[in-house]
Amino acid sequence: MDTGKGILAALVLVLVLLILLGGGFVWFQMQGKELKEPLPVEVDMGEFTTNLADTERTRYIQTQVTLLVQGMGIQKKVAQEKAALRDAINSTLRSFTSARLQTPHGEDELKAALKAAVEGILGPGTVQKVYLPRLVIQ
Repeated sequence: MDTGKGILAALVLVLVLLILLGGGFVWFQMQGKELKEPLPVEVDMGEFTTNLADTERTRYIQTQVTLLVQGMGIQKKVAQEKAALRDAINSTLRSFTSARLQTPHGEDELKAALKAAVEGILGPGTVQKVYLPRLVIQ
């Protein structure tokens, strides 16, 4: 009987050690990944004033665009591709009508379209968020 209790105690001890070591390994791996991920960086793309796609009368949009990108490496790529990015942003702005922008989800649709246009140049997953700190439709 004592031998059975000793084996059982040893098995429980080994099991507890394995659980602790496994948990420690997972925690260590998660810490390493958090440190390797680049911090997001805000990049101001400047102000834009352009015509909207309205046909019944000429309408304009004036906005400022700020991108939240994945780290300094993408920020450098934005600087290198600034002309192409500004052109893509202008084209996207011109594709919207004032009526579409004034719907409840219009601004969200514009942000999603701008994100897609920018990621078409920088690559998928490079833009976390698009901010429009100023948006005027006339």
